[in-house]
Parts: sequence; C-alpha cells; structure tokens
Amino acid sequence: ECGRSDGRADAIMAGHLADLVVLCLHDSSDTREVAKTGGIAALRLKAIRSYIEDNTCNPNASLMGCANATGLSRSYVQHVLEAAGTSFVAELKVARISQACFMLARPECARMSVADIAFACGFADLSTFNRSFRATLSRTPSDFRREAETFARD
Repeated sequence: ECGRSDGRADAIMAGHLADLVVLCLHDSSDTREVAKTGGIAALRLKAIRSYIEDNTCNPNASLMGCANATGLSRSYVQHVLEAAGTSFVAELKVARISQACFMLARPECARMSVADIAFACGFADLSTFNRSFRATLSRTPSDFRREAETFARD
C-alpha cells in the first residue's frame, strides 16, 4: 500500500535522520573530517575505540558498558566493529596487551610481578593473560620484559 513501510525501513530512516542531526549539531573539524572519510559509522567507531582506550585497565569493561557509554545498542557496537574487521573482545585484548608491554618495558615497573601487571591491565586471570600475550607477540611476558631490559641497557 502506498505510503506505508515496514518497521525495518522506518528504523533505517530514523537512523539516517539521527545521523544527519548529529552531523548538523556537531559542526567541528573532527566531525567534518569523519563525514568525508566514512560518515557517522566512522564517528561511532572513534567513540567505541575511545571507550576501550579509557577503560583498557578496567576489569569490568564490557560490550554493554561500551554501548551504554556511547549511547548505542549492543548489537550496533558489534556491527560497527565487525564492519571495521574486529570485535569488542579483540580490540580490548589488543589495548590491554599494549598496556602490558608498556609496563613490562618501564624501569619504574621492574619490581611489579608479571601477574601484578596482568591484573593492573584489566586481565582477571593470569593464564588468560599469558595465553593472549603469547598468541599476540609470540613470546611470554617474561621474555618480553628481558628483551626490553636488554634493549634498554644497550
């Protein structure tokens, strides 16, 4: 029937209208650049990654927490990350491993055990940390620390 649409079309149209409103109300250089390079999805990806960066060391960081903080639905956060070729868990793991590398290489953290660093970086379990670290960097955290110490001395 003319003039009627299904709920999915209405939801898509509402999403597009919301995107336009956001772009109009946030007239910043960041927003204009994002609009040129990937639209509102890129802006939302930036917000999601910002949440992950801000909550890297929070052991309670979660997909639902990210959705709430960014004002998006859980499924939309997943969709945005999938479109970028990643997932919430993968992004958070990379951020935590990066933070662990930073701490393992810092002389100020030399007295911290690997376990203390793992927990400080948001990992709730040492074996998960060790497994993730090895899978990501092909070495153990202890090996990484030794290599960083050797590099710093040379």
